[in-house]
Amino acid sequence: MKLFWKAAGGDSFILSQATYSDQIKYFCLGGIVVATAIMAGLSGGYAFYT
Repeated sequence: MKLFWKAAGGDSFILSQATYSDQIKYFCLGGIVVATAIMAGLSGGYAFYT
């Protein structure tokens, strides 16, 4: 969970003391950022391959 918090730009110390809904909000935002980075890496790799 802390990996996704860092990807979203949140502070893990503050988020560990925050409400559960805020933790989930930053977790989902970080998941979107990580998924976008993975898709960009895959499409960039395919573009260089072709």
